[in-house]
Amino acid sequence: MEAFVRLKHKGQITLPASIRDELTLKEGDLLRVAVQGRRIVLEPAAQPRAVAVPVDVRRLEGLVGAFELGGDARADTERNDD
Repeated sequence: MEAFVRLKHKGQITLPASIRDELTLKEGDLLRVAVQGRRIVLEPAAQPRAVAVPVDVRRLEGLVGAFELGGDARADTERNDD
C-alpha cells in the first residue's frame, strides 16, 4: 500500500487510516523510525501489551502484610507456602 502525507509544523505527519488499520496501529503505539539512504522507514516496535490474568483473590488476601522491606525472601516464601 502506498500513500502520500504532508509534513506539518514540527515535523508531524498523519498516517492514513487505511495504513493504521492494515497494521492494527492504535493511538500510543510505539513506532521505530530509521533512515535508509534517502528513505524514512517507520515500523511498529515490538512492545509488550497488557494481558489480563485471572487471580484467586483469596490467595492475594493471604499475602497482605507478609512482606517487609529488608526481610528475608527465602523465609517469606517458606512462610507463604504453608
